[in-house]
Amino acid sequence: MKLATSLFAALVLVAATASADSSPQPGTKGTVTAFEPDGTTVIAVRACPSPRAGTFSYTACGPLLRTETRALLCKRGKGRHDWKYQIGDGPLLGQVTQCR
Repeated sequence: MKLATSLFAALVLVAATASADSSPQPGTKGTVTAFEPDGTTVIAVRACPSPRAGTFSYTACGPLLRTETRALLCKRGKGRHDWKYQIGDGPLLGQVTQCR
């Protein structure tokens, strides 16, 4: 019984540590990322929900990231703002946001 309790406590500690250190890493599976045109400077990154183990709902977090990115870029001023969008660890996709 003592061993089972110790194992359970260790598992809870590992799970708590993993969730506490779960800030999304740009350009990794399970995230969407907005980059400056240089493709290396991060504007914003969002973790996507995982409805099942090993899958991610990019359609749930992509629009939120785009809205957030637009707001951040428009704070810089009016006009055209180029940026790059990445889904998971896929290729960088060129994007344009027009601010009035």
